[in-house]
Amino acid sequence: MTWFTLLVGRRELLVRQRARLVVVALVALVVAVVAGCVPTNFTRSPADKTARSLPVIVLGGFEFSCNQLAGDWDPWINAIRADRAGVSVEHFRFDPCAPVEAAASRLGQRVQELLAITGAPAVQVIAHSQGSLVARWCIRFGTCGGRVDTLVGLAAANHGTIWANVCPLAFWAVAGCSAMTPDGPFQRAINADDETWGTTRYVTASSWCDLTVVPSTSAVLEGAQNHTLTRCVGHTEWKTDPAAIAWGVQTLAGERLALS
Repeated sequence: MTWFTLLVGRRELLVRQRARLVVVALVALVVAVVAGCVPTNFTRSPADKTARSLPVIVLGGFEFSCNQLAGDWDPWINAIRADRAGVSVEHFRFDPCAPVEAAASRLGQRVQELLAITGAPAVQVIAHSQGSLVARWCIRFGTCGGRVDTLVGLAAANHGTIWANVCPLAFWAVAGCSAMTPDGPFQRAINADDETWGTTRYVTASSWCDLTVVPSTSAVLEGAQNHTLTRCVGHTEWKTDPAAIAWGVQTLAGERLALS
């Protein structure tokens, strides 16, 4: 490794760190503006206070490299922690190239562990892209049923994506990728009869310009609170978009806010 390679690597690391600090600052500003719009005599409902006491799990989505980076969802995690001090908030990483059912089984185990550790009655979940399928499968067919208070799906592949039709070409990832094949066996099973199964509150958010989950309306679930942005947020930009993060924090807290 040359000195030049080390210098470039160090510079890229500093750029990423600064970008995350900017995102955190912007999220704090947006949350402050939203809070400033609330009357000073506003009293949160008991349900709202309960929601803020629940542990939160953040799930990422599909990666062709089969590797979900540890810091990808730090802006969301930091914002949620700032909103509910002392409450468990974690990034649940799974192998996106393995079968979704396997990831859902691991998620179910982690949910049970968190509830046993914290004494909470349920968890809340933020899930991006393929991660929404993991959470929904665990709720409907795994051990998460009755244990997930709220599921917020961001650019979720709830009805698949046309790109999954070429999954066989990505032979190393086909087991996880194929779950996103529109009208495939996995999609037919998870969406049969009831798309918002159980007692969980389902919320989705999508943007018309998503070029990964195509069509972007794949995210919409019958029976959910569905939000479609009028502005463009790219598929991976959900990880750092300040307005989306501020909205997500408030949504987990029980607020019913429009996302624009």
